[in-house]
Amino acid sequence: MSTLQTVLNKFRRESKFADSGKRFSVRILPMTEGIAVAKRLLNVIAPTTGAALDGLQHDDILHGAPKSLSNLAMILCSQIDKAQIENLITVLLQDLYIEGQEVDVEEYFAANYGELVEILEFSLEVNFKSFFMGKGIKARLMKGVQTLMAQVSPESEQE
Repeated sequence: MSTLQTVLNKFRRESKFADSGKRFSVRILPMTEGIAVAKRLLNVIAPTTGAALDGLQHDDILHGAPKSLSNLAMILCSQIDKAQIENLITVLLQDLYIEGQEVDVEEYFAANYGELVEILEFSLEVNFKSFFMGKGIKARLMKGVQTLMAQVSPESEQE
């Protein structure tokens, strides 16, 4: 990538006002970096979603609830640990600007985790909404859920 392209990528940004009233601006990830982050996010989401879908077969407590919510929580925690979430946050908030000034995220978010979550959520939405929603992964996942539901529905049991 040329130096000019690197500089231009740094300025591809989306901005929003935080609940605090401060305007923040996050970087739009270049494609290769975005795909690498998306793969790591999928490594957290897919096993957790799979465990939740497995729970659709259990009706002991709540229809559609996993048989063991603690098992689901353990899977989620395990996957978050494997994804090295601290590194993901650093990548997603690289070149973060608040009120027009670049900030050191380590210093700015110390004991400020509520705002961290808000800005992180926005960065994820900006960078991955089209990948995980709409015609992206969500559409493909919903097809799988519909197929699974058809297989375990009472109508299919009567056939």
